Amino acid sequence: MAEAALMLDFYGALLTPRSVETMSLYYNEDLSLAEIAYHFDISRQSVHDTLKRGRRQLLDYESKLGLVAKARCRRSCIEQINSALLAGDIDQVYIHLQHMAELE
Repeated sequence: MAEAALMLDFYGALLTPRSVETMSLYYNEDLSLAEIAYHFDISRQSVHDTLKRGRRQLLDYESKLGLVAKARCRRSCIEQINSALLAGDIDQVYIHLQHMAELE
């Protein structure tokens, strides 16, 4: 679920407002299908379909754009740079900075 919430943060603007709200209630607020259905006055099946369609779209955007994967890689590089700086290993800092530059 955390993966879907993260993709929603990155690609939510590409979805319909209803899809974003439904997915946010489910993934971020941890509401059940029944609670979301009650909130929108729709069926649980409709909520399920909206979530399924939205998740499929998010996965499609991620497979094409890879923004979440790049963000994770950047975060890892930053952590490794911090560790290398604390250890005084400037060569490793340089290697990780190069790796970050290659992500762009």
